Amino acid sequence: LCTGTATNAISIAKVKTNVQIIGIDLSDNMLKVAKNKVEKAGLKSIKLYQMDATELKFNNNCFDKILLSLVLHELNEELAGKVIMEAKRVLKDDGEIIITEWETSQQFLKRLLFMPIHYLEPKSYRKFIKKDLYSYFKKYGLKIWKLDHCDYTKVVTLKKYK
Repeated sequence: LCTGTATNAISIAKVKTNVQIIGIDLSDNMLKVAKNKVEKAGLKSIKLYQMDATELKFNNNCFDKILLSLVLHELNEELAGKVIMEAKRVLKDDGEIIITEWETSQQFLKRLLFMPIHYLEPKSYRKFIKKDLYSYFKKYGLKIWKLDHCDYTKVVTLKKYK
């Protein structure tokens, strides 16, 4: 399950040709962008649906992997919590939620280059970027399995507590 305009879904589908990918977006306009991208790529393994990530129309425990890319920082605390809880609900017990979020670089020049994005993002971004992610996700019954740092993003792999 991927959220957003299908960029990640297309990248995954090109590498993992035997995997079925479901993409969702709440916005009809963004879904049209996603459909165009998928059609241009000629991929049949991606299905796209207009859907609210806080009210997923899927059964419990049905996805192996869920990707939330640059989503949570855009949302207020309550809405982000609902997205996380819904993702957890539809995730298989041994599945993974993979979250990509912005991160402030430790290198001065990279921080400088990132400043326009820093100031264009909503207020919720500045709160989210400072969170202790271990305790944040723990309150939703999720543990950080893996944490990777890139130039401007972090990739957090979560699993359910057993």
